[in-house]
Amino acid sequence: MDRIYTFQFQFTWPLVQMIRNVERIHMTWKSRHSSATFLENRREEAGLSSLMSCAKIEGLSLSSEDLSSIKRQSFDDFSSSALDFSRGLLDVYAFLDSAGPEELIEEDCVKKVHELLTRYMGLPDTHKGEYKSQDEMDNKGSAALPTLITFRTTNPNELFSRSMSALFRWTKDNDNVDDLVKASLMAYEIYAVDAFNSHVATLGRLMAGAYLKSRGYSWIAYLKLEREFELRHREMQQIMAQCKMRRPNEDITPWIEFYLECLLHALEGLPFDTSYEQIKSANPSASDETLSPREERVLRFIEANPGTRSGEISQGVNIPVPTIKKMVAKFYRMALVNRFGQGRGTHYAMR
Repeated sequence: MDRIYTFQFQFTWPLVQMIRNVERIHMTWKSRHSSATFLENRREEAGLSSLMSCAKIEGLSLSSEDLSSIKRQSFDDFSSSALDFSRGLLDVYAFLDSAGPEELIEEDCVKKVHELLTRYMGLPDTHKGEYKSQDEMDNKGSAALPTLITFRTTNPNELFSRSMSALFRWTKDNDNVDDLVKASLMAYEIYAVDAFNSHVATLGRLMAGAYLKSRGYSWIAYLKLEREFELRHREMQQIMAQCKMRRPNEDITPWIEFYLECLLHALEGLPFDTSYEQIKSANPSASDETLSPREERVLRFIEANPGTRSGEISQGVNIPVPTIKKMVAKFYRMALVNRFGQGRGTHYAMR
């Protein structure tokens, strides 16, 4: 068992494979030049999906009226806890989008993000963007049964500040740990330290995304990553809670594996601008046949997973294998993909 930051960690072969796959898709993304309109549409789509999933993970339900207000960016008519949360999240997205790389990896950034996230909620100002204080810890008792303080240790606010400062200092100064592992570690540690009065799990995931953006993974803004977390919400809660129960010196391998699995699955649906016009301009030998939206989705999967087989494509896009085989035969005929091997060993990659 290895050590990473303050945790135990085992660098397993599946983790190595996931990191390699993420990096391969990352290089493909960097080499493509999608249109500004295409990217803006996908950013809006991913942002709305992430917002809805974040709200559901927090136990909040957005009504059709809420969604209409969010799309119009008009919040004057009415308010609800779900809408207040969503308004704050929109402000967070805008801030993270405009912030520079250095700003995203500072401790002040996590305070700013929490302040924006809770801006419209009916919380005391001291609960917005500030670490928990000693007074708040002391006032946990009720008026009928007040808390009896038998002795006082170090002020929790100071302990939280030390923990968070150490995390961001380590993240910036340690170049020996892969950035993807760092991001997943940050998501967990912000949750586990529990320095704020609310929404620490969501805050951790937001800051993990901010760190990836700061390291050049610009595709994070186009991912429906929160959707993956929503679909596996109960599993996510169990893994994080089980790791935290063994604190300190806990083994966070299960969490890092979970985070990277969700990240990779979201990346497999990363929107590349694979419209037929773009493909044909890049490949003059392509035939004049056209592609359906479903075929374009399969082509994106092949592009993101060079060397993939028909069975893997079927699982990745949830389309039956016989249909996949017909599609890839068409792609080969159109001179869009290369085909290698024979029989069950046949695999495909973009030309």
